[in-house]
Order: sequence, then structure tokens, then C-alpha cells
Amino acid sequence: MTRATRTRLIPLAILWVVAWLACDKDDPGFGNDDDDDDLPSQSVHIALHDRFSAIATVTFDEDMTVTAEYGEGESFGNSTPEQAVAAGVESEILILGLRADREYSVRVMAAGASGSWTSETTLLTTEPLPTGWPSCEVAVGEPAEFDADEVICTNGWLEGEVEPMIFCVDRAGEPVWWLKHPGGERLLELRALSDGSYAASGDSGSFIAFFDAAGRKTGEYSTIWFEGKTRFVHEWIDVHDVIEITEGPWTGAVAFLTDSSDDYQGEERWGNGVIVFDPRTEEVLWDWAAHGEHGDQQPIDPSLDYDRHGLYVEVGLHQWLHGNALLHGVDDDDRQFFWLSLRAQDWIIKVDVDTDAVLWRFGYEGDFQLVDDLDAAEPAPLDPERWMFQQHAPEWQSRDGSRARFLVFDNGVVRPHGLDPDAYSRVVEFELDEEAMRATIPFEYGSSVPGDEDHFLSVGLGDADMQPGGESVLTNKGGGGDPWITEIRYPQGDKRWQFGCSGTIWFYRVDFYPSLYERTWWYDVER
Repeated sequence: MTRATRTRLIPLAILWVVAWLACDKDDPGFGNDDDDDDLPSQSVHIALHDRFSAIATVTFDEDMTVTAEYGEGESFGNSTPEQAVAAGVESEILILGLRADREYSVRVMAAGASGSWTSETTLLTTEPLPTGWPSCEVAVGEPAEFDADEVICTNGWLEGEVEPMIFCVDRAGEPVWWLKHPGGERLLELRALSDGSYAASGDSGSFIAFFDAAGRKTGEYSTIWFEGKTRFVHEWIDVHDVIEITEGPWTGAVAFLTDSSDDYQGEERWGNGVIVFDPRTEEVLWDWAAHGEHGDQQPIDPSLDYDRHGLYVEVGLHQWLHGNALLHGVDDDDRQFFWLSLRAQDWIIKVDVDTDAVLWRFGYEGDFQLVDDLDAAEPAPLDPERWMFQQHAPEWQSRDGSRARFLVFDNGVVRPHGLDPDAYSRVVEFELDEEAMRATIPFEYGSSVPGDEDHFLSVGLGDADMQPGGESVLTNKGGGGDPWITEIRYPQGDKRWQFGCSGTIWFYRVDFYPSLYERTWWYDVER
């Protein structure tokens, strides 16, 4: 576990500074408590990898446990997690969280059957940030109240000379990590996978891309690559979501959204699909498309009516569904299913993997009744205005039999009473009961009253993620001017922390990590 130091915000540009350290058993730069004659041979090569990270490449003649220590100036206040290195295997130790325009001391420490060793110190210098890098400032909360290792990651349309990217900042707003496509393509959604690598959906092109832990692209698949490998037509790989399958027979594969159009009574209908893909074997495991068979004038399920739109249709997009999020699960009968968030319908739907059927539609004019108490003998109905509208990013909190609790970002651009200047967004937690076909609202944040401190409107983007420990929710105002990211205490509903980033036109989603070395924490949470 690293113990990062927090530093001031400083401007920055790209420079590679390479430092070599080659040590063998006779090199006085390696020290141990044993006789030098017992030392195995070793080599260490330390170099900057990109703007915010370095890599120590190591090889030993015996099995070793290795870590890198590093810090500003002559200090060594940070360390990488311990890593097992097999004898004779060249291995990389990834060093994360370097800041801009600093000089760092880096050394490698190793321990094995023959003893322990410490390398000579290598000096690395990072360069200032380029023009246009987003400048993030804290508006609520004190950085000193938080663990110095914590990071917040997001993306956005950036101004100036910065290439499209995903970027991370610490609690003080200082940049600590980034990932960009080597071809300059925009990435909308980046998903940390359980093995430490990443999957990303393209925003400027139709592709799904994969990156290793150091941010190097390892694979990319376009729509054309999937032609002939799926049951249904998929014309475009959708930008909005990619997830890892974490339970059932497809564990370790990824699922992502797709788009295709079909003609209905002379009019174009754009609808979504799903592809489940195993990047390890390059095998398509399953796919689904809302259109079903193209050209038959019928959707795959009659509950998805070609003539229905939600309350708000974005002009010029011809979106019949506008899917923007996926969840995958396995029920008590070992049947696999997906939840799909359909913004243009104001619904979340459940799709059965075995039959392709839509099992239910959750939301306004759907299959559930919104009530005040799921356990009451005669629950009272709630105002339909309290459903979510034009929503983003549902996230399960718990699943137990027929019941599920989940957070969702309610954009609320328009509600049943109409589109007006008083439109407002919310973070909402729903609990649903699939047997009773009822739902209730245990928690919500966001005010319908203009001028209230908690009143805001995020027209097209947004996220809501429960934080480790379940005591706060991270959310963001993604679009609509002056985007910000904030942390809300749960269930109290007051702001714990907030910042905004100038030079960023919008945020799509946000991710919290206890540290840059703990990006897989989410997979250990029971849901």
C-alpha cells in the first residue's frame, strides 16, 4: 500500500527521463545483511513510463519479493505493493502517483531465501503539465480530512492542447494519473477490470479497447471485427458502457452496448444491443439486440414498442431507446440476466439471457408500482414525478432473492408535469420487489426547488457510486454548464466534499479508488 504525499497544484509538459541501474552480486550499490558471496545476480532498470508513472524492470536468479520505494527529493515516503518475482523472469514493478514538475528518488528493495537487498537510488524528473490541462479546485471539504492516497477519476471534453483522455486527481485536485488512446481517439467509459487491466469504449469511433495496468493498449475490436460472429445485427459499438462479468459461466468476460437502426413504417429507429465477449479467447459468448430480426417491423419483445418514446426525446438523435448502462447477474435459479438502462424510454429493463425476453420494465409507465413501503399490508402509491427520468448509471447496492436495492442518477430533464425552467436532477436509491412488482425510495438527494443549495440540473450525463464502507455516495453534475463532482453523506444527504475542474466542458462518469494501487476494490463488495 502506498502512502502518497499531497502537494500543491503546478503547471506541466511531456518529457522522458531514463535512468539505468544495472547491478550484479559484486555491485556495492546492492547491500544486504549476509555475506556478499551469497547474493544472487540481479538487474534493475528504472525509467519514467508516462507523465505520472515509472516502471522498474527487474530480474533475479532466485524467487524474490520486490517493492519499489519512492518520494520527492531524498525521501522515500511511498512504496508499491509487494510483488512476487520468479527466478529468471523479467518483471515490471509499476510506480504510480508521480506529480508534475518534481524530482523523485526511486529504489528497489528485494528479499529472498539468500537475504534482502536495496538498490542504488535513481533520480527521475517529471515535467510541467501541458497547456489546457483541467485545473481542479476544492469548493467543499478539506483535503487533510481524507487519506492522501485517495483518487477520483473521470473524463471530459478538454480545452487547449491536451489530447482526449481519462484522468485522475487526488483529493486536493492535483493530477496523478491519465490514460489516453495511442491513436488520439476519445474514450468515454473506462472500466477497471479485476485483474488490474482496463476496458474502454470509444467515443470518436466504434470500438472496444483493452489496456494493461500501465495503460498500454493490448487489443482493440471494431464493429467490423464482430461481423459474422453474432446472432443479430450490430452496426456500432456504443460508447456508454462496458462491464466485466463477475458471476456465472461467463466470469471474466466483458459485456458492452451496441447500436443498430431498423426501418419501421418508413421511419428510422435506433436501438441498442449487447455483446458478451471474452478477450482472453476472442470468443463471442452471447449477443442480443432490441430490434431482433432486422426488417421484420417488430422489436425482439412486444413490450419494447416502436411507437413509444419517453417524456424527453433528444432532437436529431432519433433515439428509440438510448441505452447507457449495463448490469449482469445470475438469479437464484442460476439463470443469467441483464439490466439495461434505456434513457429515451425512462426505463430500466431486465432481459433474460436464455429466452431474449424482456422480463419487466422499471420506471414511469412500466411494470412496477411506486409505493411508500414495500412491507406494508396496503402501501400507499407515490407521486409518479418521483420516478427517474432520462437516467444514467444504475448500480446495485444489494440483491437478495426477489429484492434489489440500487442507486441511479436521475437527470430529470423533463417529468410528467412537463419541461420547464424548474427541471432538476437527483441521485435516487430504489428498492424493488420482483414478486410484488412494487418499488420504493429509501434515499434521494437533489432538490426540486430552484435556489436551494441541493438544486441542480445535469442535462445529459451523470453518475452515482456508493463509496467503500457505504457511508457516502460520489456523484457528478456532468452536463449543463459548470460541471462538478461531489460526495454526499449517506443517508444524511449533506455534502462531504466537492470540486470542479476548469477547462473541462463535462464529466461523463466518476470513479473513486482508495489508491491508484487499489482499483479492483469494487469487485470485493457483496451485491
